[in-house]
Amino acid sequence: MQLPVSRWLLAGAAPLLLGGCVAAVAPIVGGGIFVGKQIKDEVAERRALREGAAALRAATPAAVPVEEGDPGLPGVEPVEARLTDLTELPPPTAADILPQGAAGGSTAYAAFAARAMELAAADPLSARRRSAVLADPASLRPTTRPCGLQRGAVLVDLDPAGALFDAARAQTQAGDAGLAAALANLRAADIEIVWLSGLPWIAEEELRGLLAARGLDPAGADRIALLQTGEDKPAARERALAGRCLQAVLGDDRADFDPLFQYLRRPEAAASLDALLGDVWFLVPTPLQ
Repeated sequence: MQLPVSRWLLAGAAPLLLGGCVAAVAPIVGGGIFVGKQIKDEVAERRALREGAAALRAATPAAVPVEEGDPGLPGVEPVEARLTDLTELPPPTAADILPQGAAGGSTAYAAFAARAMELAAADPLSARRRSAVLADPASLRPTTRPCGLQRGAVLVDLDPAGALFDAARAQTQAGDAGLAAALANLRAADIEIVWLSGLPWIAEEELRGLLAARGLDPAGADRIALLQTGEDKPAARERALAGRCLQAVLGDDRADFDPLFQYLRRPEAAASLDALLGDVWFLVPTPLQ
């Protein structure tokens, strides 16, 4: 086993010192000076390595954990660097994630409630008090029926496009405070809220409990339109809205606004009806899924 340089120096010098030969010490002292320089150089090199490692860590955009006692980087403490604002991507906008004609989340809900309240407050004898129901669907013109003296109502379609509402899945989703606030404003304006789904009537109790738990109908006062025996969804909708003026609709598919969209051979033929999107038809993701 080889001795470290410092131990070898002392071991070699000891007999000479004990023997009193002072002249023999000179070469060893000279060798000691040379070895001392090597040690200083090594210390300087290790210090430079530590400083360089610290500088590298400060410039790294992600955390790089280093265990204490790393033999390559003695004395270096773990350092965690964070991303700055300049390196973060901006969040997606509604245009990035929603289909054409759609509005985003709380913005759409606020506009939905504001438009319904505006129409409900209009003079019953005025042409401005119109509904969200097409006057003549076959014409494919964006002209809607007048409301007259009927009580105002809004419709929220719960079914995702091409499917039925899944209460089990909705249980795991977070509520939307923007929608809850919009619905509260509508109730305060005496506008009835109708929830529509193609589920059978026996699902009403479960659905009502879910709406209450999510804060969307805390008092259980809204109307829930589900299918009775022998009904289809358009028939259930007509029954639920009888004697009311439907002033705004929330849906995730154009067929939620009028059944005619289910039967069009050429969907582009109804492009003129897009004028109602954002006015009385509000295209948004299904609220509870």
